[in-house]
Amino acid sequence: MVKSHSNIHQQPSGSRIGSHGMVLFTNGKSLFASHMPLYNKPHDYQLIYKVESNFKHTIIDNLKAKLTSNKAEPLISILPERFDLNVLIENKPLNIRADVYMGHFERGGDIWLKDAQFRFTELIFKKQIINNNINAKRSLWQQLNIGLAQDKLYVHIIKSAPSFDAIILASDCGSIMKTDFYETKFVKNVPILSESVNCKKQTILYYETQDFME
Repeated sequence: MVKSHSNIHQQPSGSRIGSHGMVLFTNGKSLFASHMPLYNKPHDYQLIYKVESNFKHTIIDNLKAKLTSNKAEPLISILPERFDLNVLIENKPLNIRADVYMGHFERGGDIWLKDAQFRFTELIFKKQIINNNINAKRSLWQQLNIGLAQDKLYVHIIKSAPSFDAIILASDCGSIMKTDFYETKFVKNVPILSESVNCKKQTILYYETQDFME
């Protein structure tokens, strides 16, 4: 397996072949994979997919245990074999092998499950990252449809540097103001959704700043 998704290899023009690391998360029922993007090609897309895996139930059980733990638990990430990210950008079928890491695969994480099988079944979110300083001051979230009435999933829209990548699961939600985007509120330097999101609990499933600093 390639150990870094930041290495840029010579590749055909227009392709996004590379080692594309992803973070796994769950809403308690389904398993999702979020591409760990960078500002530069071939990693310049935010992508979230619903996925299936031969280790799906094992991974979901572990992620659910992390959500209920009072300790600072490491994330679960995967490093698939090299592939062209355009396959996922264009919402084409993808079945691929990947190593599953406890922790960040590039930052000291340990391999937990080797050569796991993953099938990308449903595109949930797609947005290209453009680092051009336009509208960089606004920090916005987009609500994603995951099919649950009272639980909502939100992804932070990565803007020009400095920015951040983040995913929030909001639970026990009442009536929510319908809008295309939701503002960010910081509490003790941690981003959460503004009061316009009427949910009793917000759980940060993923939060990354290092790759999006100035």
